[in-house]
Amino acid sequence: MSSNILYIFVEGVDDERFVEKIIKKKLVSRYQSIIIKQYSQENKPYIRKLLDSIKSKGADYLFLADLDHEPCISNRKDKIMREKNYLTLDRIFVVCKEIESWYLAGINQADSKRQKIKYFDNTDNIFKEEFERMIPQKDSKLNVKLELLKCFKDDIATSKNQSYKYFYSKIIQSKTN
Repeated sequence: MSSNILYIFVEGVDDERFVEKIIKKKLVSRYQSIIIKQYSQENKPYIRKLLDSIKSKGADYLFLADLDHEPCISNRKDKIMREKNYLTLDRIFVVCKEIESWYLAGINQADSKRQKIKYFDNTDNIFKEEFERMIPQKDSKLNVKLELLKCFKDDIATSKNQSYKYFYSKIIQSKTN
């Protein structure tokens, strides 16, 4: 990437929160502006127009999508490219399985215990529903997620989630993106 502006497209509010609290601060020194945009509730023509505008300005973008129930990342990327053929394949990053797996990936055993949430050595197969079932009934899902982000550590996350490790190595650690 080479522009002064980066757009990061995310599916929903939990993804936006993660990117805002974890990813954005790691990239802010490289860009004049980082704009996070939710796409799941937008119509295809609007997203296409926005991407065309971004490209015409010479701005950069990343497109994050959950793996969901696809069998593999390449199948998911193929499906995204069929639906949104105006994207560039190397700008698409797939989160395995859903963003909640990244929230859990960055915490150690002590933080897991403090949050009263199950500890995982590997979070590659965590779905949102499983994550939310782990949260004690009396606790707010939002508050738990915010607390997890406060104690998030990249070195732990990259060892526990392959899709975060890939994203981290390609985008965060890369000097040239």
